[in-house]
Amino acid sequence: MVISSRSNDEMKGFSEQWGLQYVEIAPWDEALVFPMLEEANIHAMVLAGFLRKITPDLISRFPDKIINIHPSLLPKYGGKGMYGRFVHEAVFLANEKETGITVHFVNEAYDDGQVLLQASCAITPKDSIEDIEEKVKQLEQRFFPEAVSRFCAVLQGRG
Repeated sequence: MVISSRSNDEMKGFSEQWGLQYVEIAPWDEALVFPMLEEANIHAMVLAGFLRKITPDLISRFPDKIINIHPSLLPKYGGKGMYGRFVHEAVFLANEKETGITVHFVNEAYDDGQVLLQASCAITPKDSIEDIEEKVKQLEQRFFPEAVSRFCAVLQGRG
């Protein structure tokens, strides 16, 4: 099941292609989510591009069963307001020599949960914000499926 907090035609098409139920809840209302998760017998969650703080109630219903991908090497450039291009701009302005992605478990603090996977890439002085964004996107596409597989293995007691 895919639940989106905003209209997303690309994800809707992907979901249909793979036979996944797709639901948009915009504006976001977590109270609508709980019955859907129960009805679909959902036991874990994978967040990607989800820009809302997960509530303690949702975390308590899925303890150590929610992961998120973040476009930096946490703990650097994490926290409230640090998402997407804002992260890449901060990395650029700090003249970092590397950046990357972090897949982590979700807890009650922004971008603070246990790290499941990190992958990094070099940044050169010639790289623009757009170059950094593209490098991070490549890491996401390469390593996020691996992280989700690791997560599933942990859930099944093999990790």
